[in-house]
Amino acid sequence: MCISKKAKGEQQYYEWIYLVRHTLKSASGLLSTTFAANATVPSTSSSYYAERACACQPSKLYLDIVVAIDSSLSMTKEGLIQVAADLATLFLPMNVSSESAQGQFIRVALVAFADNAVIVGDLNKYHNYASLVEGLFTIDYHGGKTLNIEAGLKAASTVLESSRHYAKTVILLYSSAYRSAKLQYRISHEEFFSAGGFADPNAIANQIKESGTKIITIAFRQQPEGTLVKKLGHLSSPNFAFGSMDTSIIAKITNAFCQVNCYCKNNWIQFADDLQNPNSVYGECLRFMDIDASWFAAHFACPAMANGAHLTSELTQHKHDFIHQYAKSAMSTLQWPFEYHIGLHYNQSARAYFWEGPNKTELPYDMASLNYWNSGYPNASAGDCVSVVTGSRPNGGLQNGNCFTKPMRYVCQVAACDTENFCASLED
Repeated sequence: MCISKKAKGEQQYYEWIYLVRHTLKSASGLLSTTFAANATVPSTSSSYYAERACACQPSKLYLDIVVAIDSSLSMTKEGLIQVAADLATLFLPMNVSSESAQGQFIRVALVAFADNAVIVGDLNKYHNYASLVEGLFTIDYHGGKTLNIEAGLKAASTVLESSRHYAKTVILLYSSAYRSAKLQYRISHEEFFSAGGFADPNAIANQIKESGTKIITIAFRQQPEGTLVKKLGHLSSPNFAFGSMDTSIIAKITNAFCQVNCYCKNNWIQFADDLQNPNSVYGECLRFMDIDASWFAAHFACPAMANGAHLTSELTQHKHDFIHQYAKSAMSTLQWPFEYHIGLHYNQSARAYFWEGPNKTELPYDMASLNYWNSGYPNASAGDCVSVVTGSRPNGGLQNGNCFTKPMRYVCQVAACDTENFCASLED
C-alpha cells in the first residue's frame, strides 16, 4: 500500500510527540538515565576532537561541470593535447554520466574558445568516461590570434542553465593567456579593453560567481611563456586559482571539486574559517533557531529539523567564536546580554560532561580543547545543561543551568552535504 507524503509526515509527527510525552513521564533523573542508556560513546582518540572535514571521495562527487578550454594561437596545438591528457587523468576516478536523474555522478560539458566560443558538448553528451575522453582529444584547435575569455565564460554559463537542481555547478577554465594574443604584452589590461578589445571577462565572471557557480582557473604555461596568465586568478573563486606547473595539480583540482561539493541546505550556514569571508569550509552546517526553548526541548527539536541533526558541539575555541559571531548577527535586534543553548550536558551516571552527536551519539567533553567557562562555572548545583551566556568571557562563556526551566535560543548542527552525505534536495 502506498502511503502519501502527507500521511507519512503526520505519522512521524505523532511518533515524535509520543516520544516526548513518554520521556517527560520519567523526568526525574531523565538526563542521567536517557543519555547513559541510549547514547553511543565513540573512541576518545585525538581525531574525534576535530570538527568534521568535508568528505572527498572522487567516485561519489555529484557536480555539473563545464570545462572551458583556450584553443587560440597562444595555447598551441601541443598545449591543447596536454590539457586533454590532464583532464582525462583528472576525471578517471570520477563517475561520469549524462543522466538527469538523482545520483552521485558528475556531468561534464566542453567549451572551446578563441575569438569566439563553441559548445563542443553539453551536459547531456558524454554518457561515460570513455566518451568524455574521446571528446577531449577531438576538440578542434582553432589557432585564432585573438582570445575572448568572456565568450567562453558566457557559453559555459549558458550550458549550466540545464544543471540539476540539487547539484552544485563548476566552470573549470584553462587558458594560456589573459587577453588577445595579437597584442603586445606591454599593453596594460586597462589599455587593452579601452582600445577596442573584447569585453573585460571580470564582469561576467563576477556575475557567474554571484549566481552560486564556482570558477576554477588553470593558467597553462609553456616555457618560455610569460607570467601574464597569472591574471586568470582574478576570475576565479577564492583559493581556486592554479597553474599547470603547480605540484600535484590533479590533486588540487580534485580537492577544489570536493570543496564545491561540500555545502549546506537552505536556511543553514556552513562552519568555515571565517564567517564573513570564508576561504575554507568544514563539513558542518549550523542553524540558529528563531524562538526560545528549554535545553531539553531543543534536544528533541534539532533531530526533528533534519536527519542526523543535534544541538551543536564546540570542539575548538574557533568553533565557539564562530558560533558566537553568528549568534550576534542573528540576534542583532535583541537586547543584550544574549544567551543560547549548545549541545553540552552533564551525565550524572558517568559523572562527566558530554557533547551531543548525530543519531544519539555522544562525545566526552575535553577541557583541553575548549575551556571557556564563565567565572564560577561549572557549578554542580546549577544544573546539568550548558548554554553560552554573556558573562566574564568576551565571546560568551559556558554556563551550566537547569535543563527544563530556562528557555532561550539554541543552535543546531548537521553534517554538510558531501560525497559521504548525498543530498537530493536543497530543502530540509
